[in-house]
Amino acid sequence: LENPFSSIGGMVRALYPQRWLPYRYLAPLAMGRWDALAAVRGMRLKSLLARLASGALVLLSEKDEAVPTYSLGLPTGDYPGPAVTEDSCRQLVIRGALHEHTWLHRQWAME
Repeated sequence: LENPFSSIGGMVRALYPQRWLPYRYLAPLAMGRWDALAAVRGMRLKSLLARLASGALVLLSEKDEAVPTYSLGLPTGDYPGPAVTEDSCRQLVIRGALHEHTWLHRQWAME
């Protein structure tokens, strides 16, 4: 996964942190919840999601201007899923990378 976000609500709150803007209050009205963390927390041991998550590599841009990684609660230490551990799901921060330029960095290509 490259620069993922955990939920629509979390993304809206990260992009519009001001309480006086209406966007953060409209997030629950989105047609899809896209709550990835809740899905991983609730996954069954032998589910397809558990099998996919066990070998996942999560690439995060250090200077991501679109998906602020500090506010997402991602990913490895945050969910104690049955098949996901610190060893099986890796998180790598690409130093100095912006959202759209992560793939241009050598560190991305090496992984």
